[in-house]
Amino acid sequence: MNKTKRKIIETAVQLMNKNGFSNVSLKQIADEISISPGNLTYHFKLKSDLIEGIHQQMVEEMEGVIRPMGMVDLGHFQKSLLYTFQFQERYRFFFLDLVEIVRSYPKIGERHDIITTKRMNEGRALINYYIGGGWLILEPEAGRYDIIVQQIWLMNTFWLGLQAVKKDQNYTQKIVLEMIWTTLKPYFTEKGQADFLVLKQQ
Repeated sequence: MNKTKRKIIETAVQLMNKNGFSNVSLKQIADEISISPGNLTYHFKLKSDLIEGIHQQMVEEMEGVIRPMGMVDLGHFQKSLLYTFQFQERYRFFFLDLVEIVRSYPKIGERHDIITTKRMNEGRALINYYIGGGWLILEPEAGRYDIIVQQIWLMNTFWLGLQAVKKDQNYTQKIVLEMIWTTLKPYFTEKGQADFLVLKQQ
């Protein structure tokens, strides 16, 4: 990606984080970085092209996260959550306006649906790993852990929206992290409880 195109994306994300994606025009972005509208549309002909470019960058960033090799513990899950919180803050507009974006841009909606399914499958695989490693009990009933994975995904994806609706800056990443752990804690084995206690003290 060339320098101008990268600058356009960076500036668009900053303005959309501040004002919402529907309240930012290509002209505003061009004015912000002191280029002509024609120069901007050379790189992104339509706003939909720009949004797709931003989403592609988001996908590449998330996929570029180094996944640990070998054994992982509960700390890995917490580090992953903290990374996603930072990622969501970096692309705040996207998660605040997610429904409107996927409704307005079906191509992004289709791609995001695929990514969501992938993330949920990864979450279920991690649950299975924690069962096998002795951190979580066996599934109490068929489908219980699938529901928990979906609950965690909902909390992790829409916490910024709830923060905005409640107009409560105390609704922080720390609180969301505690909510997610509270969802999992009833299923800890003794090993899981002990490791979680150590994790909380760090």
